[in-house]
Amino acid sequence: MMPAMRPNIPVVKSLCRVLRRGARPCLADTRGATAVEYGLIIALLVLAMLVGFVMLANRTTALWGSLDTRVANGR
Repeated sequence: MMPAMRPNIPVVKSLCRVLRRGARPCLADTRGATAVEYGLIIALLVLAMLVGFVMLANRTTALWGSLDTRVANGR
């Protein structure tokens, strides 16, 4: 196995340090993850509501169709 190669160029070393310093706050920040989690929860709730509304609409349509048939046959 080859040992990890470390750059000996000062410019590369300083660039790596700058990148590490800049990345630490981004990696430690979890606000974005929380926003994504809330977005997923809201999406699931909306999906459940849509399924519920479709089922309600189907049942209501069937009820009105049945009522229409009974009225038409009662005449």
